[in-house]
This record gives sequence, C-alpha cells and structure tokens, in this order.
Amino acid sequence: MAQEAATVASKGGLEFSSQPPASMIVISILFNIFFTLDLVLRWAREGFMQFWLTEDLTWNVFDLSIVLAGLIDMAVMIVELSEGSGSGANVTSVARVLRVVRIAKIVRIIRVLKFFRELRMMIFSILNSILSLVWVMLVLALLFYVFGITFTAGILQTFETPQMWRDAEHSGAISNFGTLGRSFITLFMAMSGGGDWGEYYFALERVGPIYQMLFLFFIVVSLFAVVNIVTGVFVDSALTANTLDKGMIVQ
Repeated sequence: MAQEAATVASKGGLEFSSQPPASMIVISILFNIFFTLDLVLRWAREGFMQFWLTEDLTWNVFDLSIVLAGLIDMAVMIVELSEGSGSGANVTSVARVLRVVRIAKIVRIIRVLKFFRELRMMIFSILNSILSLVWVMLVLALLFYVFGITFTAGILQTFETPQMWRDAEHSGAISNFGTLGRSFITLFMAMSGGGDWGEYYFALERVGPIYQMLFLFFIVVSLFAVVNIVTGVFVDSALTANTLDKGMIVQ
C-alpha cells in the first residue's frame, strides 16, 4: 500500500516520503525512554521475583509488552533511517503497527490517575457487565421465542387459505408476525422503540382479541419487568466498579 501511495503521489507531482518528521522521531524516543525507566524503576522497587507474583501481574505484563514494542520500534526506526527510503514497505508497515500498539499505554494512565475516574468507572462497569449482558440476551431470546411462536401460530391458524394471505387487510399482521423470524424482529422493535408497538397491537386485531391481550402482556413484562431488572443489574455493576476503583487510584 505504501508503494502504491508513492506511485500515485509521484504521478500527481507530489513529494512522498515514508520517513516521519524529525520532531516525531525525537518525541517517540523520549517516550520510549520514559516508559522504559518507569518499568525498570518499578521492577527494581518490587524485586525481580515479586514483580511476577504481585496482584498487578496482568498490568505488569502489559507494561512489559508496551516497552518491548517501543524498543523494537526504535530498532526498526534506526534500520529505516540507516538504509533510507529504499528499505522497503515491510519495515515501514511494522514500524507503524508498533507505534499504534504503543498508544495502548494510555490505558495504564487512565487506570491510575484520579482525573480519569469517571471514564475508568464507565469502562470497568461495561467490562463487569459483559457476563450479565450475555444472560440478559438469553432471557430476551427466550421471551421473544415464547411470544413469537405464539403469535406466529395464531397467524397460521387464522389465515388458512392463500386468499386470506393475499388479502391487503391482513398484510400488517402477516408482515409482522407471519414467520418466527419476523415475530422476533417485531417484538424486539416493540420493546426497544424501533417501531410503534401500537401499530403491532392493531395489526393483531384481525387475529383476535386474545392475541392483542397477549401482546399487551408482553409489553408490560418486557418494559416494566425485564428492563427494570436489567437496569438494576447494570447499576449494581457500576457500584461494584466504584468499589474496585478505590484501590486503583494513586493517592
């Protein structure tokens, strides 16, 4: 891709250089030195073996990976500068990837500074809620399946002839609940606000008042029971993240 960009730029009369500006090289070297000194000082303070036995082992491995990526980036940069622009696009691509990976060091800063406490709590809340989100999706899928198969069965039992399926008056009910897949989407839209659930309610008028009452029951259960329970689960995850966050802030 770098060679193609250089070719296009040369055809357009533009000067193309794969070398980063000198100021960016200096800044990159300074940051590499800073990250390396930070890791070495913490390693020396905690001890060689204790560094791998602490509760922050995951973060220590993360920091070590970032420092190694930075050192490799510096080595690649030296090779790139010594051999000039003719060293090939592969070296340049590797250097760019390593520079992007080094941005992950920001995660470490967000983790320990008080200034980012709200952002850190949001991230930890989302991470702590992943498992709960999986169970919520399972509960919703089960809810959609039970009601969806009920409405689809009602459509199939009510509209028994091809003429009834082609009738324009029944198009609303058939298009929304004619198959199990359509019933899934319709119920999800009615619950999440993707569609007006009143339209779906009146579409079931051709099927019978029993199915209309079942649809209202679904709306009550999904909006006033499931949604409130899900909200409580995520609030509890936020409180848990707040408790865990107190031990991570640098005093």
